[in-house]
Amino acid sequence: MSCERSLACLIHARHFSEDSKNESVSSLSRAFLAVQSGELMIKAIYFKRFPKTPLPKKLRKHSSRELLDLVCKKAGIKAPKDVIEAVERVEALYEASRYPDDAANYFGTELIHPGCQRMPDKIPEILRDTEIIFKWAETELDK
Repeated sequence: MSCERSLACLIHARHFSEDSKNESVSSLSRAFLAVQSGELMIKAIYFKRFPKTPLPKKLRKHSSRELLDLVCKKAGIKAPKDVIEAVERVEALYEASRYPDDAANYFGTELIHPGCQRMPDKIPEILRDTEIIFKWAETELDK
């Protein structure tokens, strides 16, 4: 079961990551997919290490940093500083990507067109940060 859950998280994370690189998708959607892919990689570690333990209910509405901290503490691992910083930067974009109508407030700009729901191009930064999370998580999953 745990391998199935861990594998499911890993598969979805990879799909979300690939979709976040698709330039034909809106910026907000790409940001949302990138955030989700990073979180799914962290969850994959959790489910691989704790096969019979469901994710605590309090983490169903969580921050990415809380999720990272819980998984590291429970698994007895330490995330490197660059991973922690990447998680924090990606998490900062979560609200804007999840709630597009608030993006203008977050980025201090007007949405170009309400139907487009575009944000300033933070995508390269988000993708770099997600890649940092991915590489670390893949290393932990290989242990």
